[in-house]
Amino acid sequence: MDEYLIIEYDTVENLVYFDSLHQYAGNYPQWFTTDGVRVFHVDSRIGVFSHSTGNFIGYTQKTSIANTDNYIFLAHDNTLSRTVNGNRLLQLLGSDGNPMRGQATNATLFKQGSTFGYDTYKNFKMNDGSDLGFKFEITSISGGSCTIDFYVA
Repeated sequence: MDEYLIIEYDTVENLVYFDSLHQYAGNYPQWFTTDGVRVFHVDSRIGVFSHSTGNFIGYTQKTSIANTDNYIFLAHDNTLSRTVNGNRLLQLLGSDGNPMRGQATNATLFKQGSTFGYDTYKNFKMNDGSDLGFKFEITSISGGSCTIDFYVA
C-alpha cells in the first residue's frame, strides 16, 4: 500500500496567517484566505532501476535486491524528468477531483458539504489502476475544527 491520500484541514490562523494576507515580493503565491480541506494523492511506490541505463524495470515490494545490475529507488518524484509515467510523488487534488497542475486557489479547497470518493468522482483511480474504495464528506467546518465522515464502498 504505497499509494494513499493525505487529507489535511487547513486554516488561515497561526503560522500561515501572515502568508494569507501578503504575497512575498509579488512573486510567490499567496496562501489560502479561507479555511478548507486539502487532499493530496501520494504515490510512494518503489521501483527497480538498471544501474547501466537508469531505466525503470518495474515496481517491487522488496527493499533490497541481490542483483547488482539493478538498484531500488522511489519510482516517483515531483520533478517530472525523474518520475515514472509522469506520476508525481505528491499531487494536490482540486475540489473537482482532478490533479492540480498550476497554482492552488481558495476554489481548490474542499468545503463543508464537499464529497470525494467512489460515488462522486467515479473515474478517479489510483496510479496503479485500483479504485479508491471509500469516500469522505466534509460534514462541518467551524471554529477552527473540521468533521469528516468516511464511508466504505
